[in-house]
Amino acid sequence: MKKTKQTLKIPPIHTQELLDDLIERYFLLDKPSEEILHNVVAYYMRVKHPEIIFRTDAGGLRMPMGLAIKFRNQQNGRAYPDLFIAEPKSFNISKSEIMSFSGLYIELKKEGTDLFQKRDRLVFNKPHYKEQNDILNELRLKGYHAVFCIGLKETMDTIEKYLSV
Repeated sequence: MKKTKQTLKIPPIHTQELLDDLIERYFLLDKPSEEILHNVVAYYMRVKHPEIIFRTDAGGLRMPMGLAIKFRNQQNGRAYPDLFIAEPKSFNISKSEIMSFSGLYIELKKEGTDLFQKRDRLVFNKPHYKEQNDILNELRLKGYHAVFCIGLKETMDTIEKYLSV
């Protein structure tokens, strides 16, 4: 049986009504790809937070080998997070302590991704997930909020919680 690639047409105009429709259609897909997730998150950011500077990484896109090599040569290395929101935030963690972040990095994972092995919840399922976690840890040490998000709902919730601080 031939697999058909799922697609989700992204509207060229950015409105709340079209965003609501896009999110509804996203959740109707059988298994939305990470590429589709990237597109919906970018659209979400343009509609919900047009004043916020953000950048998504093209690393998850399928591209011809020549273009992939050019893209790889312009990168620092593997495992760079998928989304960066360039919005510094500070919040009180106690009466005398303030925690500050220089921005938010998110490593996006498609719906249903399990990062850890079932028999050992401290061991990552894939070596690449560990590499990504190591980069997120480095970014935390540099003053960024850096997390994995699995699926659209978790990603939107994380963005809203971070930006509402």
